[in-house]
This record gives sequence, structure tokens and C-alpha cells, in this order.
Amino acid sequence: MTQANAALDRSRPLAQKGIIGQDVLDQRVAAASSAMARLSATQQGLAVARADKAAQIAQRDQWLLRKSKAEIKAPTSGLVLSRSARLGAIVSAGSGSLFEIARDGLIELEASVSETVLARLDEGQPVKVYLAGRREPVTGEIRLISPRVDQATRLGMVNIALPKDAAGLRVGAFARGVIEVARHEGVLVPRTAVVFEGEDAVVQVVDNGVVRRRDVALGLTTADTVEVLEGVAAGETVVATAGAFVRDGDSVTPVKMAESGGKR
Repeated sequence: MTQANAALDRSRPLAQKGIIGQDVLDQRVAAASSAMARLSATQQGLAVARADKAAQIAQRDQWLLRKSKAEIKAPTSGLVLSRSARLGAIVSAGSGSLFEIARDGLIELEASVSETVLARLDEGQPVKVYLAGRREPVTGEIRLISPRVDQATRLGMVNIALPKDAAGLRVGAFARGVIEVARHEGVLVPRTAVVFEGEDAVVQVVDNGVVRRRDVALGLTTADTVEVLEGVAAGETVVATAGAFVRDGDSVTPVKMAESGGKR
């Protein structure tokens, strides 16, 4: 276009002086107009190309945004326990969780504990956990004690953290935990030796071959034994199976129990 305009500018003075003809001047004017039209078309084409480039960039950004929203990223590393995600399924806020993950591979025991025992537990207490199919227990730790007790069962939930390197851990398996809430040194008698008369606990003691009734105060209990705080001294012989078999004042010959080494 610059060349065509320069040629037109040189031709006009020459045409006024009669050096070149009008036809030559008209050709130079037409050439300049044609160059101007080509420049305008080129500029319009450039604008269209720029608009198309902007549209392509916007489309690319939109696809990148969709891709970022389609990627599922867990907030932490861990062991995938369950998956509900399905290819092609529509996901919304009400669809629920897509994956269930054990954070850092840690597995807990959800234990049901009687409400009378919950008050004696504290977070951080060690727990011996017996897993199904395993003889030796693993040592866990109380992580959380639920503040709520079920109104029907009167049981509360206790979450016990288990070591992630313990063999035999399976989600959904049954396990049993043993928590030591207190430790005493004292006199123990079989639970079957204790009879309750109303709110009073009674034990039958054999004194010189004669059965004597003793009121006792009880302490800690286990599955098979009861701690006697008052009423029976260490070394005394008690009736292991109390009740209607013998009565106060009966003469008996004590026989040692083979099962526990106690006396009967």
C-alpha cells in the first residue's frame, strides 16, 4: 500500500504538467484504492484470527476446569476401604461419599461399653485387643469416648486406635478389648461363693469344719472372681458354690477345688 500511494503522489504533479496522461493517473489511483482494500481485508482477517484464538483459549480453559473438577483427590493418604463411584454415574452433593478411606492406614475398634464403666475410662488408656483368629492380643489406645449412651441398650461407644502394623486387622471383623481400670492386691473369692440377700453380699466361711455366714464388702470383679474388701481374711476357707447346699452351722469337711486350687 505504501508503494501504491507513493506512485500516486508522484503521478499527480506530472499529470498536472501534462507529462503523463490521465489514463496513467487513473491506473495509479485504482492501484492505491486496491491496495487500501487489501489492507482493510487483511486487518479484518487478523481481527477474526485473534478472536478465534481467544475463543480457543477460552475453550481450553473451560476443558481444563472441567478436568480439574473431574479429578478425585483424597484429603489424606490412606487405605481405601470401600468404593461407591461408578463410571458414568452422576455425582451431586446428595450422592454420598464416593470412597471410604482409613487415614494413614489406621484402623479402629468400635467397642460397646456399659454406661457404668464409661465413667471409669479415659482417653489414652491402653487396651488389650483380642482379634478374631489370633491368640495373642495387640495393644491399642482409647482415642475417643462417646458422650452419648443408647437409651435402649444402655451402652456407649468407645473408639480404640489399633497399631497399623498389627497382623490380622480386617475392617468389619469382631474383636474384644480388655481395659484395666484399676488394680488392687486383696482377697479374691469365686463369684459363685457370693450370695446376695437384698443389697447385702454374703459369703459362707468354713471355720473348724463349721459353716459360718459372713457379711462382706465387695470390690473389683472379674469374669470368675470377686474382690472381698471386708469380712473374709486371706487364707480362710469359703464355700465355692454357696446357696442351698449348706447352711449356717452345718458341719462339713472341706475339699480343695481341683480347678482353681481354692477350697470348698
